[in-house]
Amino acid sequence: MIGMFIFGRKKEEDLMERYRRLARKYGLTVEQVKKIGWLIASMTKNLPELAANADPEQDVRRMYKILDIEHLPSKEGKKYIYIYIKSIEAHAHHKRGVRAKHKDAIKIHIVHPFLALTLSHLAKSTSKHVGHAVGDALDGLVVEGHEFEKLRSNPEMLAELIIQFAKDRGIPAKEEDKDKLVIAFQKAAKIADKLVADASEERLDALYQALAEETEDPLYILKRNGVDIEPELEEFREFLAEISGKKPEEIQATKFKQVQKQVEEELRAKGVPEEQVKVVAPRLATAVWLENQIRALKESTPARIYGGVPAAELRNLREKVLAKKHVAEKAAELVEKNWMKGTIVPLEERHIDPKMVPLVREHAAGMLEDIKALAERVKRGEIDYLDARTILVVERDLLDRTQEAIERTLGNPEYLIENKRAWGVEDKYLIKKEVLEKMHEELKPHLETARVKTLER
Repeated sequence: MIGMFIFGRKKEEDLMERYRRLARKYGLTVEQVKKIGWLIASMTKNLPELAANADPEQDVRRMYKILDIEHLPSKEGKKYIYIYIKSIEAHAHHKRGVRAKHKDAIKIHIVHPFLALTLSHLAKSTSKHVGHAVGDALDGLVVEGHEFEKLRSNPEMLAELIIQFAKDRGIPAKEEDKDKLVIAFQKAAKIADKLVADASEERLDALYQALAEETEDPLYILKRNGVDIEPELEEFREFLAEISGKKPEEIQATKFKQVQKQVEEELRAKGVPEEQVKVVAPRLATAVWLENQIRALKESTPARIYGGVPAAELRNLREKVLAKKHVAEKAAELVEKNWMKGTIVPLEERHIDPKMVPLVREHAAGMLEDIKALAERVKRGEIDYLDARTILVVERDLLDRTQEAIERTLGNPEYLIENKRAWGVEDKYLIKKEVLEKMHEELKPHLETARVKTLER
């Protein structure tokens, strides 16, 4: 017994000495090195869900197939299911990364599923060998477990190896796919760089919560910790949609300004005069944005896997709708009180209810700028103030109906189910997926009516 105790203590001391040696080598603290090691060893748990957000179809089942995932019961009496990603964890580069405990090994793990997803779309295959081909290629290039910059400087070599190993495993990859895999690596590297922007304990803790703990939506956890990779994920979705032949409208645009830009391009393509495009697009974009927001909720990872969305997500949408509705209301009032009497003044913060100013600044600041531009066009005679009032009222009414629908949904206990995997008090309940689908169906006629009325102007 004494010998075993001494052996165990020596093993622990040897591990601590290794942590100290690596800390000196990387210029980090021992605690940082520990957390990097834990993250590399455990982050594969939620990588499939994270990468599925880059898929145009956001199909997590595809990720489970191509990454060759096995569900293993935990050693603690099956309290949870351990996700074992064979295409990563059974490969040498993973073992080297665990041993090296360098932050670049985290980045290598992050780019793996995005490269596998790209190869899957290029080869039109969901075989488990897709993920293993990427793992084979990384094994061939990653010697010490942290040569991410070497991969960045020569992604062509990585792409060539992926194609070679894919062919060896019977995946119908083509030589001309190399350039697309290079682009995929570059885009995935942007995601990895943003996630691992530094090796601070706070950032490592946030990544661990999102990728290694019992969470059903890693993106939500990342956002709660101030890490927003949605723009990079959307860029990857657009890239995959292009190479897989998906239509542009199948890509979810989550940011209002991005939706507005898309609407502007569609109006120009239809031959709408530029001066009308600038007037109509911001208001028309509201209907498109609202539909995208609701669709994103009902098609989210929690909705697909657990049958519902955290109520906090719908409350967040309610805040955005409230802010935009308030601005639309105040703009319509300004038209009636001032513009119709010949005094064309822009909508400014002084017109906003003081209690609403924080929400407006966060969610509707762009609307103030758009309505300021609208006032200038009315002043120059490019648009009649009555038409301006009409499109603002249409927008206000649509936002009002959406708010009412959200309030009804949040206020009905029958629409809620307990979130057994909650990570906080505010996530205690999920809104049933079928309720969100019903809400969407009820709002569809109003969304379409708003589009039609806005275009009539």
